[in-house]
Formats: sequence, structure tokens, C-alpha cells
Amino acid sequence: MVERAARKRETRRRIAVTAFGLFARRGFDQVTVAEVAEAAGVTEKTVFNHFRSKEDLVYGEDDAFQDALLAAVGGRPPREPVLSAARAFFLQRYRSVELDPDARRRATALAELVAASPALRARSARSTAGTPARSPS
Repeated sequence: MVERAARKRETRRRIAVTAFGLFARRGFDQVTVAEVAEAAGVTEKTVFNHFRSKEDLVYGEDDAFQDALLAAVGGRPPREPVLSAARAFFLQRYRSVELDPDARRRATALAELVAASPALRARSARSTAGTPARSPS
């Protein structure tokens, strides 16, 4: 049972890392789930067994980071645009002395992905309107 759970976690991690790498290189909107699945060595069905949507591939690897981002965007002052609140969140994260270089690169890539993708911006806006969509475990 423990071994199966560990394999599931590893498959999920591999899919997310592969997807994020493809998105960072080519752009979120230019990569298909089929391409992610092929690069990760799984089927599309397996991808969707672990992630509810393509957008979840971006946020699914780091739920704590996503929760913090969503809290910052959701708690923004009235009339402050979502992108403005997200930008402030990322800048605050960059200033953190606790942020290691790998986390900094990932945060930068994530900010660039969200800024460049209408689908990810829409996901962020939907998330602030209610509870965030969670990936299956």
C-alpha cells in the first residue's frame, strides 16, 4: 500500500515537473496535454487521473505556494486588479531571503507563464471568486 502511494506521488510529480518545463520553454497555450503525457511517459488518461485540468498542471506541484498566491489575490483591496495583486505577491516572494535560487527560478517562470496565458489568468480570476479547484490526490 505504501509503495503504491509512493509510486502515485512520483508519477504526479514527474508529470507536473515535465509539464512545467514544457510550459516554461514553449508557453502554456502552445503545449497540449498529449505532449505533456508523451514527454512524461504516461497516457493522457493518467495525466487527468492526477490533475483535473491543464491549468492544474501549473499549480498542482506546489499547493502551499498556490494557496499563498490565492490568498494574496483573494484578499486584495476592492477594485485592485488580479494581476496587480499577483505581481505584488511575486515581488514580495522575490525579496524573501528564504527563497532559494531554484524556488526563485520557478517563481519567475510561473509569473511569466501566468502573465502570458489568458487561460492561466482566467484560472486565477476564477480561483479568487470561490474556492480553488484542487487536483485529485
